[in-house]
Amino acid sequence: MIPGIILLVVLVMFMLAGAIPVMGGAQVAIFHTPFFILLTAGLSISVLTCCWKRRSINFRNAGFQLTHLGIIVILIGAMVGFLFAKKSEFALPISGEHEIRQLPTGVDDSYFNLDFGITVTDFRVDFYEQTGQKANPTPKHFQASLTIRDKDNSTTKHELMVNHPVEHDGWRFFLMSYDRESRRYVELSARNDPGRNIVFAGIAMLMLGISITCFRKNEGSNGTV
Repeated sequence: MIPGIILLVVLVMFMLAGAIPVMGGAQVAIFHTPFFILLTAGLSISVLTCCWKRRSINFRNAGFQLTHLGIIVILIGAMVGFLFAKKSEFALPISGEHEIRQLPTGVDDSYFNLDFGITVTDFRVDFYEQTGQKANPTPKHFQASLTIRDKDNSTTKHELMVNHPVEHDGWRFFLMSYDRESRRYVELSARNDPGRNIVFAGIAMLMLGISITCFRKNEGSNGTV
């Protein structure tokens, strides 16, 4: 158990280091190093070994098993996302006529092909009230209207806001910024992560396992005099 705790502490330190903002987002490169992958694999093996040693299936061990298996599922989901996730950043004109069906990969001139088209039809921005003479007002809220056209030519309309992504066909679109000079385009980021739902399932298992463990502890303490 001690080696597993050490591995977990080291992994958390790596994750904290990868969360520190760095110009250009270079900090995430730490998650692509062989050492980080080996640490993740080592923690998975340690947790599986611990579960195997206490493999009897009963309510007494259910919380322990679910908690540890939830960690494994989270790590599996993270690895699936690491291997197969698609990410893109792009600018899209604010026009009802400019539709895109490809997203730049950021590598050379390659693209991700979409099974649908995206159009930005409108954009709105609200500013904080000015106090004094400021050349550049500070935006308080901005949002873009998206129209998504599927293969069968059916369309759906969405309102895209900061921290409120639009989801479609496995892709999640985020509103990042906009053209502050003439408002001719918006800047979007897109992500397709097949490991996301696996991570959520692992989190649910982890929370359920912890809840069962706490219930068992409370049950035991209530039975003592």
